[in-house]
Amino acid sequence: MARILCEQPAIWTVPLAIILMVVVSKTYQRRNPADVRMKMLVLHAPETLGLKQEYIQEHATGSGH
Repeated sequence: MARILCEQPAIWTVPLAIILMVVVSKTYQRRNPADVRMKMLVLHAPETLGLKQEYIQEHATGSGH
């Protein structure tokens, strides 16, 4: 049995990783920065919207906080 688990680590590492991700996410949920939604938008919005450049300039001047 141990040999199978070592030869096929995805059998136990994938479920473990998912459980760990959920636990950490729930544990640190209240510690998210106030502007986390804007950060996620900047990361996932199309570049043609130009949000990344505005976000970089905003935080470079320190006016973002």
